[in-house]
Amino acid sequence: MGRPRNEGPLLRKRHGIWYATVYVGGRAVEHSTGERDREAAACVAAAWTQAGAPANRDAAQTTVDDAVGDLVDDRKAKVRAGECSDATVEFYERKGGTLLAFFGPGFRVSAWEKDSAASWDYIKWRRSSEVADRTIKKELGTLRTALHLAKEQGLFHGDPE
Repeated sequence: MGRPRNEGPLLRKRHGIWYATVYVGGRAVEHSTGERDREAAACVAAAWTQAGAPANRDAAQTTVDDAVGDLVDDRKAKVRAGECSDATVEFYERKGGTLLAFFGPGFRVSAWEKDSAASWDYIKWRRSSEVADRTIKKELGTLRTALHLAKEQGLFHGDPE
């Protein structure tokens, strides 16, 4: 038997941060509230339920900008929880910025659901700018982490690996 929808969003604590499950088109989608306090998280989740954001995205519409933005927001929440440093956030912002420079903010993550051709185009582009392969690996690691997070939220249906 499913959870009655009139009880409000389902809250779950993971690594010190509260996550809220809200319903979008009858489908459950989980997002980080960025809050360590349950009451504050419940307020954020209630606002999402009323406004329809941020859970109003679906997998077909999720962009690289959305995925990287969600990753940076998640890491900022971890900084507030004392689980990572500001340097980690800066790292993901820098590497994510390079990804956005190539793919553009409107590039849909669904491109990686079937194959990795877009990644190979990115690798060729970065190698032409004469950066080290270890730098490219870190940038693609940022993309992979963002896709893992998007998959957890139901916004990506491929294999991030």
